[in-house]
Amino acid sequence: STSRHFHMKILFIASAGSTHSHKWISYFVSKNHHICWAALNTTLTLVDSKIAYHQLSNAPHWSTLWLAYLRLLQLKKTFKPDIVHVHSGGSYGLMGWLLGFKNTVLTLWGSDILLNKSKPFLRMILPRIIASSRLITTDAKHMISEVEALGVKSPNIKLINFGVDTEKFQPKKATRFIEKKFRLQGDFRVISMRNFLPIYDLETLIRASVLVINKWPSAHFYLCGSGEQEQMLKLLVSQLKIEKNVHFLGFVPTGDLPELLNSMDAYVSTSKSDAGIASSTAEAMSCGLPAVISDVYDNKEWIRDGTSGVLFETGDEVQLAAKIDQVVKMSQRERRSIESAARKKLDEDNNFFYKMKNLEKNVERLSSGTI
Repeated sequence: STSRHFHMKILFIASAGSTHSHKWISYFVSKNHHICWAALNTTLTLVDSKIAYHQLSNAPHWSTLWLAYLRLLQLKKTFKPDIVHVHSGGSYGLMGWLLGFKNTVLTLWGSDILLNKSKPFLRMILPRIIASSRLITTDAKHMISEVEALGVKSPNIKLINFGVDTEKFQPKKATRFIEKKFRLQGDFRVISMRNFLPIYDLETLIRASVLVINKWPSAHFYLCGSGEQEQMLKLLVSQLKIEKNVHFLGFVPTGDLPELLNSMDAYVSTSKSDAGIASSTAEAMSCGLPAVISDVYDNKEWIRDGTSGVLFETGDEVQLAAKIDQVVKMSQRERRSIESAARKKLDEDNNFFYKMKNLEKNVERLSSGTI
């Protein structure tokens, strides 16, 4: 392969608020490609100094998109990319399409299609955004048929999972440092890492936690993330009088995640929609945590109920509480068998470096005109 001496100039148009963007872009930096990154939002994670990073606007709103787009045109002119890689088909997809660059890669995140289908303007332009991309990647099988249902003729679409770094996220004994830093308490700790947005349905988790806490008073729930529902969720926790057992951790630095996961006893995701496997779910499974997740889309391909994790009916807090209860009662042996089944599944199907190599190969073929 030519990859050893073949360095591409890649312009990424991607949200800086997502760990996916940081992980994918870091991979291409580590392979010595020249990277320019344009985002519409601020980032809480440090950006590698090798990346030319540009925040295009202060408030991602339709009115400021126009200005952001002009800045993006300027960037394209000065940076002269070989490849433009757009993450998600919403406003980022729109800007990538308007750039009119020949070698555009589009990575669909799932919600961009599933949610935008109901917005008339985006539904109208989505097929155009997709059709103008030379290579499309998605991390969910069901997304391929969603794309075809939009009426796009034979798109060049590849299934590439977001992937988890199974080296970084592996079962280890948690340190006292992390316990102190996050003031962890209780004999049984449950973590959720989905943001506080309606689509992730944290209300169901909070209502389920009441039932669990009534039965196991030393169970503690840790919610990492942020989002528009934060105040509402905190209010709900105080109305249900469970503030002593439910903790809001806010944004957790990426470096602390493996350790924090290793100090937990179970992971929960109540999401109403997932394309592929959520990265936080993959990270938790990779650390050997029993994952209790909603049975949506492809999740049952990743988790066989009772074998590599536990599934529950989306939005059903009574069933979710019963499944968490099932995890509390597991023996060491049962936990170990879930841990090894989850790690095995991830190593086979979701190993980050293996996935990225595959992507890099496809992007190189596009850049050299052989795709």
